[in-house]
Amino acid sequence: MNRPWTLLVSLLLAGVCLLVLGACVGSTGLSWAWDSLMGNGDAGLQQIVWQIRLPRSVAAWSAGALLALAGALAQGLFRNPLADPFLLGSASGASLGVAVFLALGAVSFAVGSDPFPTVQAQGKQLGMHLGLTGAAFLGALAGVLLSLTLAGGVQHSLRLLLAGVIVGYVLGACKEMLAMLVPSILPAMQAFNLGSTGFVGWGACALMLAVWLACMLAALVLARVLDALSLGESTAHSLGLPLARLRILLVLVLALATGTAVAHTGLIAFVGLAAPHAVRAIVKTSHAWLLVLASLMGGALLLAADILARWVLAPQELPVGVAGCAMKKIALQLHSVLASMGNRHVLHEIDLSVAAGRWTSIVGPNGAGKSTLLRAMAGLQLCQGQLDLLGRPLADWPARERARTVAWIGQGEAASNDLSVYDAVMLGRLPHQRWLAAPSRADHAAVEQAMRATRCADLRARPL
Repeated sequence: MNRPWTLLVSLLLAGVCLLVLGACVGSTGLSWAWDSLMGNGDAGLQQIVWQIRLPRSVAAWSAGALLALAGALAQGLFRNPLADPFLLGSASGASLGVAVFLALGAVSFAVGSDPFPTVQAQGKQLGMHLGLTGAAFLGALAGVLLSLTLAGGVQHSLRLLLAGVIVGYVLGACKEMLAMLVPSILPAMQAFNLGSTGFVGWGACALMLAVWLACMLAALVLARVLDALSLGESTAHSLGLPLARLRILLVLVLALATGTAVAHTGLIAFVGLAAPHAVRAIVKTSHAWLLVLASLMGGALLLAADILARWVLAPQELPVGVAGCAMKKIALQLHSVLASMGNRHVLHEIDLSVAAGRWTSIVGPNGAGKSTLLRAMAGLQLCQGQLDLLGRPLADWPARERARTVAWIGQGEAASNDLSVYDAVMLGRLPHQRWLAAPSRADHAAVEQAMRATRCADLRARPL
């Protein structure tokens, strides 16, 4: 069995197991939940499982699958590994839509009074949920349409990307101004921005699954277009593809998937960016497979985050967006870092987070302080501020232990070209070896793996 099929089966099994676990995790424990899931036990307890836990678990999987599908589409459309579903202004548009709805007084707890005193409580709650969902969906679509208008269409990917960033800033500023004018909406806005699956019923689950299925089918039809775009726009044009119309279809699928997920669960940022990269780290394949696998991976990730949010502080609950970000490991954290050379400040109030398992590039002109920053991150530069490596202050790491985690190769510091590239990489194994011990088989295997991962295996014999 090849790797895409293996990963597909694994993700499907993981999704089923997480759905069962999601139905069993709650403030009342695990003992009775399985019996209720099987149709036994007290009727009230069965209602909790079937009407609260299961729908929110299905909703978490559906929202994660939609966001991950949209993220894979965005990364393929813009040929940018940092693209996410919110790149075209959908997140800012959804937030502004919710803020406007709250500011108009449609939600009684947001304005401190009841605008519908004659309506029953259950009807008000339903109206509030439908109003917020509709406002978020319309706001998300409005943000995407505004980006398309500002970009003058979809003919140029870079122009569309920049338009999305500008629209995101403008709509975000409008939302903040509205929150400043009507501060009573801040609690509800904070809950929306952090994301939650706790208020989704079976009807919303059915809608999200139907939209996911439709978007997945459309995305699979357009997958070959993304393959062609990955080789460049000129290559795609040479294949006779009507790129303008196909880009419009891709943007519509992206906007529909993102708007549907955001409307029901709020802003959950990590899934759309992380899931496609998680799949790429496991298997290299075409966009047809990537779209399916990334969507299943996103569903599993968000469902796992939702279960974590319910379990970690039970009976209290974390916002699912916070729990999801906690799952993303930060390898290196810098806060307010300052460094000087003589009387000149080279680094001033630098804040940076480097996520584990990702490539991070630092780009800037000569003299901007790139090398000084890298030396500070390696513990070779005296500086002020906070530097944490894997959640632990960098200064607390013994030199040899730190060297097993962080490596530094100085620019222009090599005194001889006698070493080969392979020899230089092998030096990185010194902190892992006994003093003066010869490299072992494990060391050679680690070097081979590192050179394959960095795609420099063919340079092994070249002089350094």
